[in-house]
Amino acid sequence: MAVPPADPVLCVKDIAAMLLQKPAKWPSSIYYRELSAVVSRLRSNVVHERRKSLHADNHYDMANFLFSTARCNLDYMQLYETNNIVVSSRKPSIVHLLSTLSQHIGRYEGQSTEALDILSQLTGLDLEPVPSTSVVLHQGVIPLLLRDPITVFIQLYLNLPPQLSAGYLERIISAVYNLTYVQALLHVSCKFNEDERQSWISRYSAESHSASAHHGRSSQSAHAAYKHLSSSSSGTRAEGRTSHPEMSSRQASLSSTFSRKSCVEGGTRSSPHTSGHLLHTIIKQLTTIGFYPSNDSTTSFLECSVWSPQSVESFLQNSCLPFLEFAATLRQHVYNSPLPARPDIPQSAPDGSSCSPSADPVNQDCQKWFRTLCTYLGLIKEDTASDSPSEQALNWLDQNPHSIVKGWLNFVMTCKNRPVVMELLTSPVKWYMPRLLELPTQYDTIFQHYRNMTCPQCSQPPVAPSICLICGSFVCFKEVCCLAHSGVTHSKQCGSGTSVILDINASIVAIIRGKRATLWGSVYLDEHGEEDRDLKRGKPLYLCRERYMMLEQQWLSHNFDYVCKRWIFHSDQL
Repeated sequence: MAVPPADPVLCVKDIAAMLLQKPAKWPSSIYYRELSAVVSRLRSNVVHERRKSLHADNHYDMANFLFSTARCNLDYMQLYETNNIVVSSRKPSIVHLLSTLSQHIGRYEGQSTEALDILSQLTGLDLEPVPSTSVVLHQGVIPLLLRDPITVFIQLYLNLPPQLSAGYLERIISAVYNLTYVQALLHVSCKFNEDERQSWISRYSAESHSASAHHGRSSQSAHAAYKHLSSSSSGTRAEGRTSHPEMSSRQASLSSTFSRKSCVEGGTRSSPHTSGHLLHTIIKQLTTIGFYPSNDSTTSFLECSVWSPQSVESFLQNSCLPFLEFAATLRQHVYNSPLPARPDIPQSAPDGSSCSPSADPVNQDCQKWFRTLCTYLGLIKEDTASDSPSEQALNWLDQNPHSIVKGWLNFVMTCKNRPVVMELLTSPVKWYMPRLLELPTQYDTIFQHYRNMTCPQCSQPPVAPSICLICGSFVCFKEVCCLAHSGVTHSKQCGSGTSVILDINASIVAIIRGKRATLWGSVYLDEHGEEDRDLKRGKPLYLCRERYMMLEQQWLSHNFDYVCKRWIFHSDQL
């Protein structure tokens, strides 16, 4: 693997050159050839089970399919490590899978050019692609601020050679982190009401003017001192003396001293590249074109009145954590570098309520984990400390990042459907771990609610009323008259052939997996810890949290094939 240059601009240009390289020769290993066959079978399964038109000749659809395959498997590994899920002794081969997907991506025309265009937008550098003899039509170019950062990261990584140096990966992570950070700022600005946005503009406009005036006076003082020092050294040389080799370093030290002094006197907010000034740029430009809605009836007064720089920093860290954890998972497996243990950080509610500024802005565990991830990924040096680590992790290649942010915003403004854009910008930016339904403690609650429910297809009460523990749908289990609501049909629609069904009249959980089915057991036990199958004894049943957690972990880890031993072929009769 080549060693990346120390200059970040040269490093990005090396990445651009690698993106335009022709794919290497397919490895001769039998293992890679088998993985190639696996990718072909995955495409066939998607076409057959989901009934989607995914043709191998359509390079755009196939590339998106390979990107989603990589993300699903990396999310799969991250789910295990984050929640300490016990899996079987199978050794994960995520590195070989990513290498195979990368080889496949390189054979689809136009993907490297699209990845190069994304890299140019992220860094602000003019990376001209090599002229191509063919014409590739891009199907719907999405503005960068509306794209998922993790998907952008996967697209860049898979278009690069598999044997990529860690330094190049850190540079890609840094560029995508800048995008994630600006998206979080844009999300914050959409949560502000009109008064808060105007207050933020006035506050940082005044600071910008004072910082510019102070910077001008400091520059004049530094220039006068530098001119005086230069004239003294030239006078010394005029007298026939040889200049000391430390003179140039002394001049540079004096210039940097004035720069540091101006930064200290002006404070951290006087810097034009802080999160406050970037947020000011976003709000000012979007307000000018009337992007924000005039009425703020969707936001409560309490939520709008407590935003502060501390709560904004907390929101930025929470918004950037999913991308950092995903990038750390990829680096851990690709480069076999141990990742520090994740602290027990409670997840916010799916409705995004904990993302409001009224929540406690100081979360020591979350802030420590954020700094640990940034240090692990090379975004922050280990010996540095700051009150705003999310801002400290930024690394812009352009000296004026405001121009890059304005370019991203102008691209968003080309979208004609403003309500859809607002919905995308204000929707929760965090994905949550899949879970089974929250069941009541007493089984009698479920039994009384579902025992007289009728089938929505034939309006008759089924023999075995059941519910899907994944989505909560009512299922006609063991019925053949209503194929649209049978257990087998629902398993294909809900879980691609896998479903977890609770039989109401028997208190038993059944697992459907493809063409097979099995009885898992009951998650409701009596006061002595025993099952009551088919409810023959009539004892009160209570939810066993340990069993239900075990069922959920086996569902998350896809371990039903290894745990359940008594399978039958259902012949589409369930």
